[in-house]
Amino acid sequence: MSYTDQAILAERFDQVELLAIADRDGDQVVDAILITDAISRADAEIDSYLRARYTLPLAEPVDPLLGDLAADIARYKLQDDNPLDEVKARYEAAHQTLRRIANGQQHLKVEVQPSTL
Repeated sequence: MSYTDQAILAERFDQVELLAIADRDGDQVVDAILITDAISRADAEIDSYLRARYTLPLAEPVDPLLGDLAADIARYKLQDDNPLDEVKARYEAAHQTLRRIANGQQHLKVEVQPSTL
């Protein structure tokens, strides 16, 4: 299960930015493989934190917060050679939130019970 998708990224960050960071061949079309890879990597990062407190996969619908975090992480992954300051700050903030979730200081709205790990 992915926490975000290409359509959400385009809505959230606009198509112009996505073209700038995900059109590596210059054909004015976002390279879906790059987007899919960035989303997969974002999902894996998120899951690495969540499994400390929750049984995965989470029941749907998942907390919208995870979609926001996934979008910020995927955006960073697409710019990881030279991210803009705002992109880097949002990536770091996402990880701070994930650490709070993993430590039990912040909770998700989920239908499953936290694991006992």
